[in-house]
Amino acid sequence: MDAVSESAGPIGPIGPIGIDRSQNSAEMNIAGFWRRSLAFFIDAAVLMAAGTALGFIAMARLASLGPWGRVLGTAATLAYFGISDSAIAKGASPGKRLMGLKVVGATGEPISPGRAMLRSLVFVIPIMMDARCPTCPAFVEVALGALVYGGGAAMLVLFIINRATRQSLHDLASGTYVIKAPELPSPPVHGTPRRGHYAIAAAVALVITAFITIATVEEVKSGRRAHMAQIVEALADVPGVRSVHAIAGDVVVSGNPVGFVQINARLDERPPEGLEAKGTELVRVAMDAAPGAFDAQNVRNVGVRVSYGYDIGVSVRYETFDTHASPTGWKQKGGE
Repeated sequence: MDAVSESAGPIGPIGPIGIDRSQNSAEMNIAGFWRRSLAFFIDAAVLMAAGTALGFIAMARLASLGPWGRVLGTAATLAYFGISDSAIAKGASPGKRLMGLKVVGATGEPISPGRAMLRSLVFVIPIMMDARCPTCPAFVEVALGALVYGGGAAMLVLFIINRATRQSLHDLASGTYVIKAPELPSPPVHGTPRRGHYAIAAAVALVITAFITIATVEEVKSGRRAHMAQIVEALADVPGVRSVHAIAGDVVVSGNPVGFVQINARLDERPPEGLEAKGTELVRVAMDAAPGAFDAQNVRNVGVRVSYGYDIGVSVRYETFDTHASPTGWKQKGGE
């Protein structure tokens, strides 16, 4: 009997072991990339269906939550995986159960609900959190970007390249493995992860964080960040506006930089005057609050996107008005 069979058999050790890579990988019971990915999409579809059904029942209530809708979606996701990936459901969410997988600890035991929630929390933070905060200090937005974009990229890279255990950040944080439950004994039987894989994931996160830092510093130096903060603060006081995000930048057209300003506003109620009229009102308020953002010579495009609906992370539903015009065009719409 070879080393793998002895270790995985009934009288062998029950903890995780290292395996010679030359041996048959079919003896390993670590779930692979595609099976775990399909299980995730099935679970995501279940959560999305539940969120969509809730939206049809309580559209107005969910719309009134604004950004707090993501908190509701996060809580629902934590409860879903905290129960289904734990010992309560024998370690298998609906998606994992359909794909013949389960979540276990180092010795093959199902994990507690709290541990399953911790695993889920680390996984959903990059998905659910919004890294944009123009009214925050610049270093706060850089930190949020590092957490959301850098952490999310590192998690994906580690999941792809760590073929030995397929543990990504959420598995490492909770000390868990995802195994092919029906095919082999429960204890996680796997190879030895390469330390270089963790270095690669960290390098990816650092590169993304560096780009975010450079872009944020440039926004501060150009004055755009201060202008966007003025716009957000002014529009947040407009009745009916639940949340606002504004960005400014340049696109290259025929070799020349063309400046733009984009305003995205979410409403907590459907405006009686209509979304288009509300969008025009918001642009006029923004232009009055931060004229410097629109008076630059190369700013030729000002866009507004006004939405009424909800975003709870697992489900999104909006009625939207979206249009663009030059600063002069917007002034003409306003009657100047």
